[in-house]
Amino acid sequence: MALPTSAEAQERFEQEQRAYWQQRDELLQKYAGKWVALVGGQVVASGEQMNKVAAEAWRKTGSGLMYVNLVGGEDVVLRVRRAAQGRYDFAYAPPIPTLGVRQ
Repeated sequence: MALPTSAEAQERFEQEQRAYWQQRDELLQKYAGKWVALVGGQVVASGEQMNKVAAEAWRKTGSGLMYVNLVGGEDVVLRVRRAAQGRYDFAYAPPIPTLGVRQ
């Protein structure tokens, strides 16, 4: 499921993505194996952990729209689970959320 975005946000994200691929050869030389965040077509943060890189990019730029990728590991697939409130059913291993349904 894709997150809802405006057409403008989608275009800006695609511009950042294109900037990444245009610079990839140079990025491989400097940042291979590291996460980078691009804002405005420029690397504004890099590091070992994706979430820390994104947070640093946000702190530096104030932009919530950025392109973050693992340089040289572009085939890595990340799955983001939906956040839910509720209780966990510990009858399962691992426990699963019951979304507030009491048993």
